[in-house]
Amino acid sequence: MAKWAFHDFNGDQSNMKASIQVVLWDAGGTLVRTRRKVGEYYSEVGKSFGYTLDPEESHRRFKKAFVSLKPRPEASIPQNGDDRGWWKELVQLCTPEHQGDSKFHHFFETLYTGFENPEWWELFSDVLPALDFFKARGLRQAVLSNWDSRLNPILTGMKIDAYFERRWISAEQGFEKPNPLFYQKVFEGMGVRPEECLVIGDDPINDDEAPKALGCQTFLVQRPERGLDRIFEYFG
Repeated sequence: MAKWAFHDFNGDQSNMKASIQVVLWDAGGTLVRTRRKVGEYYSEVGKSFGYTLDPEESHRRFKKAFVSLKPRPEASIPQNGDDRGWWKELVQLCTPEHQGDSKFHHFFETLYTGFENPEWWELFSDVLPALDFFKARGLRQAVLSNWDSRLNPILTGMKIDAYFERRWISAEQGFEKPNPLFYQKVFEGMGVRPEECLVIGDDPINDDEAPKALGCQTFLVQRPERGLDRIFEYFG
C-alpha cells in the first residue's frame, strides 16, 4: 500500500506530516464547473417554454436560493440518488413568477436532466495533472461530494471516472458534508483512518474545517491564487 507524506499547506503545523493513503476529492468547484453561469442555462431552457428569464438575475437568484436552503435537515437528504425535491424548491425560488403555471413542471424537469449532461460542464485545467500525480504514486482516490446521481454521467463524460475507486455522493448516502457521519461512513467504507486521508476541495467548512477536525489532512483550493498545481510541492 503506497503511503506518502503530505506537508499541510493550509497552515496547521500540529500535524505537519501525515501518511496519506487516500485522496478524497470534492466535485463541484474543485474538479468541475458549469461551462456557463447557471443563470444562462435557466434563461436558455426557459425560452423553450415561453419564459423570459434574465440570465444575470437568474444567476443572482440561484446563488441566493442555494445559500438560503443550506444547511438542510438530515431527513430531507435522499439515499436513492434522486434529489429532485430539493432542487425543485430551489428553482421555484429562482422563478417565483412561473412556479404556479402549467409549464413549470416540464421546465424544471428539462433543467434537472440538463444538468447531468456532461456538455454543460468542464474540468478545471489543473485537474488531470493532479489526478495523474496521485495515480502515479499509487494513492487511492475517491469522490466525496454533496451532489446527487447526476454526478455519475458527468464524471464519465469528463473521462475521469476511472481514477476513482469510489464515489461517495450525498444523495446516495443520506448524509451531506459537513456532517461527521458522512466522513465516518467514508473512512469505514474505504478502510482507512482519518489521518490517512487527504481531503481536497474548495469549501472552507466542508472540505477544510470539518474534515480537519476529524483528523484528516486537507488542501483548500482557492483558484486562481491556490490551484491544484500548488499541491505537488507538499509531498515528499
